[in-house]
Amino acid sequence: MKINNKTGPGWVIFIEGFVMTKLLLRTCFLLLFCLALKTAETQRLPFENFSVDKGLSQSQVTSITQDKRNYLWVGTLAGLNRFDGTGFRIFSKKDGLLSGHITALYTARNGDIWMATPKGISRYNGYRFEHFEAPSPAHFMCNTITEDEDGTLYAFGIMQGLFVVRHGKLEKYELPGNQKRITCLYRNDSGILLAYIYSEGLFRLRQGKWSKWLAVAGLENGEFLFRIAEQDGSYWTITNKGTLLKITGNAVVQKKQFPGARFTTLTTGDAGTLWLGTVKGAWMIDMQSWAVKRRINATNGVSDNGIHALYRDKDDIIWIGSDGDGLYKYASGPFVRYDKTSGLTGNVVMGFAKDREGNLFLGTREGKLFCYDSRKESFRNIDYSGYSTAGVNCLGIDGSNHLYVGTMDGRLLKIRGNQVTELFLEKKQHIPIYTIRPYDNRMLIHTTEGGYWVEGNKVQKLAGLPRGVVSSVLLNDTLLIGTTTGIYKCSADDRPVPLHIPVLEGINVSCFEKLGRYLVVGCVDEGLFFVDTVSNKVLPFNTDNGLIDNNVFAMLKDSRGLLWVGTSLGVQQVHFEAATGGFQIKKYTIADGYEPSETNLNAILEDDRHQIWVGTTKGAFLYNPVQEKERPGSKPFIVLEAAVFPGAGEAPGHRVSAWEQLPVQPQIAYAGNSIAFNFKGIYLKDPSSLRYAYQLYGYDTAFSLPQEQVALSYKNLQPGSYVFRVKAVTKSGQESSNTIEYPFTITTPYYKTAWFKGLMVLALVLAGGGIQLIYTNEKRRRRKEIRQIKELEQQKIREQTAEDFHDELGNKLTRISLLADLLQQKTDPADEEKNKLIGQIRSNALGLYTGTKEIIWSLTKESDHLKEVLQTIKQTGMELFSDTDIVFELTGFSAYEPDIRIPPGYNRNIIMIFKELLSNSMRHSGATLVTIECKQEQAGTMGIYFTDNGTGFDKNGVTGNGLNNIRRRAEKIGGSFTLNTASRQGTRACLTFGIQEQKNKKHNI
Repeated sequence: MKINNKTGPGWVIFIEGFVMTKLLLRTCFLLLFCLALKTAETQRLPFENFSVDKGLSQSQVTSITQDKRNYLWVGTLAGLNRFDGTGFRIFSKKDGLLSGHITALYTARNGDIWMATPKGISRYNGYRFEHFEAPSPAHFMCNTITEDEDGTLYAFGIMQGLFVVRHGKLEKYELPGNQKRITCLYRNDSGILLAYIYSEGLFRLRQGKWSKWLAVAGLENGEFLFRIAEQDGSYWTITNKGTLLKITGNAVVQKKQFPGARFTTLTTGDAGTLWLGTVKGAWMIDMQSWAVKRRINATNGVSDNGIHALYRDKDDIIWIGSDGDGLYKYASGPFVRYDKTSGLTGNVVMGFAKDREGNLFLGTREGKLFCYDSRKESFRNIDYSGYSTAGVNCLGIDGSNHLYVGTMDGRLLKIRGNQVTELFLEKKQHIPIYTIRPYDNRMLIHTTEGGYWVEGNKVQKLAGLPRGVVSSVLLNDTLLIGTTTGIYKCSADDRPVPLHIPVLEGINVSCFEKLGRYLVVGCVDEGLFFVDTVSNKVLPFNTDNGLIDNNVFAMLKDSRGLLWVGTSLGVQQVHFEAATGGFQIKKYTIADGYEPSETNLNAILEDDRHQIWVGTTKGAFLYNPVQEKERPGSKPFIVLEAAVFPGAGEAPGHRVSAWEQLPVQPQIAYAGNSIAFNFKGIYLKDPSSLRYAYQLYGYDTAFSLPQEQVALSYKNLQPGSYVFRVKAVTKSGQESSNTIEYPFTITTPYYKTAWFKGLMVLALVLAGGGIQLIYTNEKRRRRKEIRQIKELEQQKIREQTAEDFHDELGNKLTRISLLADLLQQKTDPADEEKNKLIGQIRSNALGLYTGTKEIIWSLTKESDHLKEVLQTIKQTGMELFSDTDIVFELTGFSAYEPDIRIPPGYNRNIIMIFKELLSNSMRHSGATLVTIECKQEQAGTMGIYFTDNGTGFDKNGVTGNGLNNIRRRAEKIGGSFTLNTASRQGTRACLTFGIQEQKNKKHNI
C-alpha cells in the first residue's frame, strides 16, 4: 500500500494495524476453513481409477460421453477409448481417426458418436469414421460438440468460434448482427441451444432463429460464462474468474465467487451436490448452502492434477477426467473407507470396540489406537507407548467400560480415560492374543496358549482347554469355546469338555454368532456351519452353495437381523431361510464403495447409529444402511461381441452389423458345424453383478437360469434355422433393456434334402429290385444248371438204357425171326395152319421190333428235336396208310425253325397221341384224306393240327380209353388238346405245347 507523504505517523500506525488485523482475521478464517475441510476429508471416498495400467490409451482425459448402449467414450490426447465397465477398446488413426488427439465428444440423438480433433470433427456410425475437416485445421481447437432441436450439428471452440455441419462440410457460423465472441455453447434438456456472447448475455436458438434470452449482470470486466450444467429446471454456470451462478426462470437467483478458484468444468450430481473441476482436483458443492462439502484430491482418492472433464451418466455415476491420472469413477455407494490417507497410521485395521457412551475405538497393526468422533468424523489418538510400541491386534470393553487392548507383541493393556495398566496372563512371557470377549464384568482372553478369565486385575487360566483358543459364545447357560482343533463346552464352574457333534469335530473355529435358534460357527477353510440348537442338526454353507470364500474370520448379526460374514475375499450378507434350509447372499463390490479385501479376525462391529464397521487389510470400511437404496438407474444393455464359426468373414461382400461388425444371418455349412458366442452386458454401475440367461431358439425350449458365463459354443447342430437369444440380469433381478437375437442357419447338405432322400429311396427300391432280380436270375440259372445236369444224366441213362435194350432185345427178336424162318423151312408148305402160325410169329416179332425201335429212338437225344418227332409221326402215318385208299399228308415243316427242341419226355407223348388219332381214323372214320399240319402259334408255343374227312363220331358216346389217354398225355407235357367232331362232319383235333428254341447251337452228350 502506498502512503501519502503528507500523512503523519499516526495514520501510518493506524493503517498498518488495520492491515495486520485484517490479515489475522483472514488467517483464522482460513485455518478454521481448512480444519472443517480436514474433518470432512477424513473419509476416503469410493473412487475407482482407470488409467494406462487398466487399458486406457493415455492418462490425460479431455472429454467423456455415454452412448445409447451404455458404453462410455473417453477422449484423451492419444486415442479414443470405448469403455464397457471393465476394459477399453482403443480407436486411433489406423482405425480411421483424423487424429488421436481428442478435444471433445458428443453422442447424437441417432446414436452416432461425434469427436473433435485439431484437424476437424468426425462421426462414427458403428461402421466407419466420416470426417469433416476444419477450414483451418492447423488452428482448430474445439471443446464442445452439440446439436439443435432439428439435429443440426454445431462445434465450438472459444478461440475459433462457432461452426456448423452443412451439406457434408464444416462451415464457420456467425450469429446474425453480432460480431462479438461466443464463450459458451450448451444444449439444454429440451434440446434448445444456449450461447453466451461476451458482454451481451445468453442467447438461445429456437426454430432456427437466435434471440437474446438473459443479460447476466454483475460480472467483472473480462469475466464471462464458459460452462453450464442443468438440474431440476435451473442452470448452474461458472465463469473464468471463479464465480458460480444459479439461473432459475429468467433471472440469476444466486451468485458466489470463490477467490483464487480456477474452475475448468462442472456437472450436477445426486443428493443435491454440484461437482466443479479445478486446475487442482475437484470440489463437491452443496447446492443448498453453496458450501464446499469436500475437496477431492489425492488425499481422498483422486488426483491433485487438473480436471478436464466431469460427466454424470445414466446411473448418476460421476466420471472424472484428469490431466495425467486417467479416468475416475465415483458411484456414491453405502460404504466409505478410512485408511492412512484419512488420518490412520496404517491400512490394516485389526479390531473395534464401543463403550457405553457410544465412543468407537479401533486399532491398526501399524501401531496406533484411535477413538472415532462421529460428530466430527475424525480420529483421536490414544497413546499407550509407555507400555508397548507395537500395533493393536484386538480390542474389547468390559461391563465397567474398561477398554482392553491386545497388542501385536502379546501384551494385554487395560485403559480407562488416560490411565493405562498392563495385565500379565503369564509371568514369564507375553502370549499372542487372538480376541477378547466380554461376559458381564469378566473378560475371556483367547490366546495361542488357551483361555484366560480376567476380572478386575485378577487373571485365571481356564483349565482343560487345548492351545489355540480363538473365540467363544454364551449359549443359554453354556459357554462354547472355539479352538483350532474343535469346539468345547462348559457350564458355570465346570471343566471344559469337547462338543461331540460329528460334523464339527476337529474344525478350526474362528468366530461364533447366534441367529435365532441357530448357532452359526465360522471356520477357517470350511466356511460356515448352522447348528440347530434344538435338534443338533448341522447345515454347512461354503463356496459350494454360495459363500464367496471358505476362510471366515468375522461375523456379526446387526440390529436388523442381518448376518454379516467377513472372509479373506471380502464381506457379504448371508440370509438363511430356516424353513427351507436355503441361503441367499449379497455381495458388495467397488460399485458400493467397498473394495473387496481380507477381513481381519473378529474385526466387525455395529455402532450406535446402526452403521457397520469392517476392519480389513485395506482400511476400515463404514457401511451406512441409509445410503443403500435402490435408485432408478438405467437398465443394462447387452451386446454380442463375437460370433465365431467356420468360414466367418471369408465370403467377400458379406453383410455385417454395425458396432460389432458381426456377419448378418450367416449360412453355416452342416459338415462339422460349430458356432461360438461371446456376449457382455454394459452396466457401468456394477458390471460384476450381471448374470446372463440365454436360449438357442430351435434347440432349447426356454431361457436358462441366470449365470456368470459370458461365452457359449454349440457343435454339430442339425440343419435348420436358429436364433441365439441372450439377456442380462442384475443382482436385484432387473433385466437388460434389450435381448440379443442373432439368427443363423445350418445349411442342409444335399444328402439330407428331400429330393436326395427321395432319390435314395428310389435307388434303394431299384437296388432291392435289382438284387432280387439278380437273385431270381441266379436262382433260375442254378435251377437251369441243375435241370441241365439232371437232363444230361437222364439222357445218359436213356441212351445207356436204349443201347442195352437194343442190344439185348434186338438179339432176342433177331433170333426169334431166324428160328421162325428155320421152322417155316422145315414145315410142310401144304400145312396152312402151321404156316399161318409161323407167319404170325414172324409178324409179331417184326411188330415188336418196330415198336422197340420207336422206344429206343425216344430215349435218344435226337428225339428232343421237334423235326425228328414230326418225321416219326409222318413215317408212322405213311406206314399205317400205305396199303389203304386213305391219302395222308403232313405239312408245315417250313413254318418253324429247324432247330426247335421240345422238353425231354414230350416226344413219346406227342407221338403216341397222333398214333392214336391216326389209328382211330384208319379203323373207324371211313376217311379218304387225313392231314396233319404243324404251326408255330407264338414265341415258345407250337400247334399240331389233325384233320380227316371221315364220318366223325359223337364225343358223348365214346366209351373207350383212347380219348382219355390222349388228354392225359397232353396234360403231362403241359399242353392243351381240343377235339371237334360230329356225326358225318369229320374230325378236327389240335395239340398245343411249349417248345425250346435253340438257334445255331450244337449239343453234345
